[in-house]
Amino acid sequence: MKLLIASEDHLGLNSNVYEQILDAPYFTVVDYNSEKVNKVINLENELSENKVNDFMQLIAEKNVNTVICNELSLELKHRLKEKDVNIVFNKKGRIADLIKNL
Repeated sequence: MKLLIASEDHLGLNSNVYEQILDAPYFTVVDYNSEKVNKVINLENELSENKVNDFMQLIAEKNVNTVICNELSLELKHRLKEKDVNIVFNKKGRIADLIKNL
């Protein structure tokens, strides 16, 4: 499973989940299976004014199948569902702790 999480900073698994995914300072991409984290990539948010399209391109490039966040625009929610990307809402706290509880 590949997860993309809106994150407050560049600390990867030690970062906290950011509220609004498109405005997050960073994205943490986690390659994860039920037993362990295989790889973590931290990306600075470089989305342009066309945030939704840029975000969808990022999802495709990183082969993400699950997004963890607190808030999404309706447009982004619909676009993610069209691409069969799972959305996990209302997650707060440290990313490492969230992954342990998936």
